[in-house]
Amino acid sequence: MQGKRLSLFAGAGIVPGSHAEHEWQELDKKMSTLLSLITEQSILEQAS
Repeated sequence: MQGKRLSLFAGAGIVPGSHAEHEWQELDKKMSTLLSLITEQSILEQAS
């Protein structure tokens, strides 16, 4: 975190037998979880 900027990172492991679409869905789930935590925090801060 730098000032008011937050960077989030997530990755996927491509191995033999991986399917690109499944890896993309997994990555999307990871980022969605992280983003929902930030959104929840923002809502809590607004309620204070």
